[in-house]
Amino acid sequence: MLNNLTEKEILKERKKIIDEIAIPNLLKNGFEKAPFSTSWFGEYDRNIAGYSYELGKINDKSHLVLIYLVIVKGDRWIKVKLSIYNLIPSINSIENLKTYEGINFEMPPNDEKIIQLRLDDYINIPPFIYLFFFPKHKIGTAFTKFGIKYKINKLKNLIDKDTNNIDKFIERWYKKFTPNNVDWNGNIIN
Repeated sequence: MLNNLTEKEILKERKKIIDEIAIPNLLKNGFEKAPFSTSWFGEYDRNIAGYSYELGKINDKSHLVLIYLVIVKGDRWIKVKLSIYNLIPSINSIENLKTYEGINFEMPPNDEKIIQLRLDDYINIPPFIYLFFFPKHKIGTAFTKFGIKYKINKLKNLIDKDTNNIDKFIERWYKKFTPNNVDWNGNIIN
């Protein structure tokens, strides 16, 4: 029996993983919906059939940690992106940012320090090694109903594991980068 899942059904499965696993795990780890006036938290374009979720928290180093969860119809990825910023002046609650726009946090030059988990966070590993041998936040190709269910469950388990252990990825981020000093609008301060 060949796999007949449509792009719409694959999108629905990935959205279900985000809604039922990723977001609750991130909330348990101290994240909350990003308070920016421009933050997305759900469908952002009905024509594209895309969903974007932005979450953030202030970590123990008083840095702003932002997580972006993105899925779009037509691919099989759950893109989990992470970036960290040193806000000046510092804040103790993410709610202080609710009247500010967050778009600059994703724009150049800040975007140079955004990593996609399970893709950009590896250190000293040749790209071809992790492309072929390391797990990814992607539903792999399958040719049967059983195969596609197996791939979906594999993605569920990986997202569950990674969002429960998000601090491991935050540590990896710190090994690669130093947070940009930014104002509350995301503009870099030298």
